Amino acid sequence: MSVLDAMRLALMGTVRVGTQPTKVATSPTGDRIYVTNFGSHYLSVLDGKTCSTIATVPTGKGPMGVGVSADGTRVFVSNNTENDISIINAESNSVIQTTTRSTTSKPFGLAVRPGGVR
Repeated sequence: MSVLDAMRLALMGTVRVGTQPTKVATSPTGDRIYVTNFGSHYLSVLDGKTCSTIATVPTGKGPMGVGVSADGTRVFVSNNTENDISIINAESNSVIQTTTRSTTSKPFGLAVRPGGVR
């Protein structure tokens, strides 16, 4: 995966992530980059300054969409093949909850409401 500096429009570097990287999100401060890897069934967590891999977090099968809470404490991953969403603690890089599987939809993406209110 290529990492770009949006202000300078310059390549900062490249980093190897999992199979079939699909979506990318950043933390509110830009210090973390989150990449879903559809074929590897995990989320890559990258350091936003060094572009190095900090962690790989196992998710459900077919992770696609990714969003970060406004305060940066939670990361949400939609698992297309399993029809659920993994909720990840951004500090520990661990899944803290998985939603009930949907019988009617296959989530491709997601959005996180800025206020965090449902």
